[in-house]
Amino acid sequence: MKTKEIVCYIPIEIKARELDAKIYLALRLIEKGFSVVIGRKSGVNHNIFLNKKQFVYFDKGISQGNWNFYSAIRASRGQIVEIDEEGAVSANFDGLILSHNNPSSELFSLIFTWGKFQKKVIEDNCKKLKKSVLKSTGHPSFDLLHKDLIYYYSKLSKSKIRIKPGYILINTNFATSNGHINFEESKKINENVQGAYSEEKKKMHDKAYNFQKTILFEFLKMIKNLSINFPEKNIVVRPHPIERMETYEENLKYLKNVYIIKKGSPREFILDAEAVIHYDCTTGIESYIAGKKVISYCPFYDENFVSKIAMNISLKIGNLEDLIKYIKSNYKDEDNEAIKIRDEKLNHLTKFIANVSINATDQIISNVEEICDNFENLKFKPLKRLYYLQKIKINKLFSRIIEKLKNVSINKEAIINNQKSKFPYLEAKEITERLEIWYEHFSINEKYEINKLEEDTYFIKKSKKN
Repeated sequence: MKTKEIVCYIPIEIKARELDAKIYLALRLIEKGFSVVIGRKSGVNHNIFLNKKQFVYFDKGISQGNWNFYSAIRASRGQIVEIDEEGAVSANFDGLILSHNNPSSELFSLIFTWGKFQKKVIEDNCKKLKKSVLKSTGHPSFDLLHKDLIYYYSKLSKSKIRIKPGYILINTNFATSNGHINFEESKKINENVQGAYSEEKKKMHDKAYNFQKTILFEFLKMIKNLSINFPEKNIVVRPHPIERMETYEENLKYLKNVYIIKKGSPREFILDAEAVIHYDCTTGIESYIAGKKVISYCPFYDENFVSKIAMNISLKIGNLEDLIKYIKSNYKDEDNEAIKIRDEKLNHLTKFIANVSINATDQIISNVEEICDNFENLKFKPLKRLYYLQKIKINKLFSRIIEKLKNVSINKEAIINNQKSKFPYLEAKEITERLEIWYEHFSINEKYEINKLEEDTYFIKKSKKN
């Protein structure tokens, strides 16, 4: 099967987190001969069923509520692969098991896990899933932190960031207590996801909310103290993409050396930071891989609500006095074997993130090329496709009717704000800007064609000259 006959569909849900890695993945796929549709998730999903070519759909996480959608793809002679965005480095692995221990996952041709640990969790708990579809590769986003590729962020940030290098970067991830939507609103949006919004989950959510609220208060206090104790240093605060900016703006607005920035990728800011402070965020792991001093500021701890992997890779500091002392020492490590400890931590990390030092994108594309040979065995089933597409429409209509009958009240403004925080827009020039950096890096002479399919959604391929 020639790859030029195959379209790869790459949806983006959270732009700040996903765009750079997915543009990189798209470029590498295009260099192999594929063409790519990339952009807002709704736009990409809509264009799938306008396509007459064979295709591969890259999902960011398996949803059991998407059975009809996945079935329509398979009936359209498409194949589905998963590159999980969350990676299951959180407090527990319930979500990882829930998303893979259901019939929807059995429609996937390939499932790429962050590491061998996650792969084994799925194998042990999802017995109906074929082991052959599971591949421990890591995630393309970590590829971009390698020494040979991190140059990309240096180029990208030069055109946007106006803060002198050497700042303290503080990344937060308190979306449970500081997000745009609450548990009930999230339940309404994801009503087809069975098991994720039970009474037990609600109780756990409420506990997590209160715990996070306490940590958020401590972080705001910490930022104020650092601003006062280090007036000569700039402090960049990066809230999680779906956190409310207002919380930080209102509490930190009088601090002249504090910058609250949500635009762009957090990795753009990791590059020029002298140190990175977080609680238990994945950006802590990314910063450590990038060779930064990484601090987990942990005034309170509850193993039920923390990502131990992100914490353990960092230097854990539990109070303001010790944090200020450490910064004043110019981040001097007391242990003389810091390099050895770093190597040991990175080696341990490979259990959870396979591409700490190897390239995940190469492995992903190699596996995708292999399944493309299976297209010859797939049949287009128009009636079955129509059946599942109609089921999707009927379910949406039924949901609206039930909503009106029950007189369900939801905060539509909050839901809209939440969506805007995830994906405000995508312009062709943003794609071009990123591709230009890769053209130079990989010595690509012929630029790609970029065609707008609809708002925030683009079709990219090699030019006809190629």
